[in-house]
Amino acid sequence: MGEVALARETSARIDRYAALQPEIRINRRAESTIFDHAAAVDQRVAYGEQLPLAGVPFAIKDNIALAGIPATVDCAQFAYIPDESAYVVAPLMAAGAVPIGKSNLDQFATGPDGRRNSHGVSACVCNHAYVSGGSNPGSAGAVAAGLAPIALGTDRGRFGRVSAAFNNLMDFEPAKGRWSMSGLVSACRSLDSHLGASTNFLNFFNIMAVAVRQVSAPIARALA
Repeated sequence: MGEVALARETSARIDRYAALQPEIRINRRAESTIFDHAAAVDQRVAYGEQLPLAGVPFAIKDNIALAGIPATVDCAQFAYIPDESAYVVAPLMAAGAVPIGKSNLDQFATGPDGRRNSHGVSACVCNHAYVSGGSNPGSAGAVAAGLAPIALGTDRGRFGRVSAAFNNLMDFEPAKGRWSMSGLVSACRSLDSHLGASTNFLNFFNIMAVAVRQVSAPIARALA
């Protein structure tokens, strides 16, 4: 399956799952933008580039900037449209991954159970009788539901790991300062110590760690 076909199938899966649980919400980029991005990845591969994440779709928690897509932290008063993507997004795109949009979150990414957001309570994908847990309900839910194999999130108060655990996923949290926090809508700079990702494919963690490390500064930021 080529990258464009994969992007189209991803978009169709998101539409189908929205009928089952709309609370697992992804604010997608325009489909034409996603498909054009995937076509560009196809072309890079055809030209001989070695892209370890070629065509892999990924979601981005809605407190992490994706150029041209509103970053809202689920609060209209804080919403803005970033001109450029967060620092951690760029190396994934350079490795061939295709961002599909922004995933739902517990408002301001501060809740332990994923219930505090304007789009409704996101249930655990494995059992809808339970909550999704943590502050990454959209990111963890997107991966667990098979909408994207990778989703970026944050881990303030260890809530990111809660979302992953509740949805039977693995959560990758690099050492503090390893991934730059540039482009994160921060609720508390002294506690926003980790950007990470959820997936159910262990090999993706290894690829992402190498891709991001190649461009990240040794110390992401001072705790000012």
